[in-house]
Amino acid sequence: MNYKWGLKLTEGQQSHGYVQVFETTAEDINIRAIINYFPKLNEFGENKICSVTVTYACKKINITDGFFHSINDDILKLIQNEENQKFEPSLKKFEIMMLQNFLVEELPVMEYFSHGDYSVVN
Repeated sequence: MNYKWGLKLTEGQQSHGYVQVFETTAEDINIRAIINYFPKLNEFGENKICSVTVTYACKKINITDGFFHSINDDILKLIQNEENQKFEPSLKKFEIMMLQNFLVEELPVMEYFSHGDYSVVN
């Protein structure tokens, strides 16, 4: 496809994890990807964990299977390009992202506030 992802935000550090926001326009659809790189946590063992929220400014009918997979493949490449900088070096190679997809009429204006872990207090 003929589009490029623009990096809009990078925040964080290895001990707390990172968040990045990328945006692009592909096939006349504005798309935002929010990538959360989780820090090294005992609960995840030696695995590199990413959670990705993708927002498409369109209707579901505009998203073909090929387009959906192409966007996800691009996001995987974005993560792989950042893998050595965003994850603890001792962890295994990145293999999977947890994915959420949303459809909106238009991408909302967004301002970064915070990220990190929040534990249950007993």
